[in-house]
Amino acid sequence: MKILAFDPGGTTGVCFSNTQNLKFDYSKKYFNSIVQWTDNVIDFLPLKECIEETTPDLVVVESFKLYPWKAKAKIWDDFEEVQKIGAIKLTCLANNIELVLQGANQKKFFKDKKLKEFNLYKNKTPHERDAIRHNLIYIMKNRI
Repeated sequence: MKILAFDPGGTTGVCFSNTQNLKFDYSKKYFNSIVQWTDNVIDFLPLKECIEETTPDLVVVESFKLYPWKAKAKIWDDFEEVQKIGAIKLTCLANNIELVLQGANQKKFFKDKKLKEFNLYKNKTPHERDAIRHNLIYIMKNRI
């Protein structure tokens, strides 16, 4: 199964995995980073191309919630993460790709220590690591 996971934000982490229909084994290296945006994606075309080029069976995205304690900091914000989630949803719909939203709290199981054990921590940004976490969580929860 090919899974593409996103952690959207000002920078967006992306993680692609291909379990090749094998039972998931933490020792196998299914994961590699495809792209990480470090600036604003104005027209969202790189995001669309990322999805269409990898032809995933499933896309996993961290959902967005505006928490009360963050609300003041978001005054006048463009909510870029929400825009990116919308672009991902539209691309998945147009390409008949299943989309799963996961809460930010779900990634807590795979702390940095676990990512280091799986050799998935090195040279990754926080958003890339969060995308890896979302990918791992989906695989674990669904026993792929």
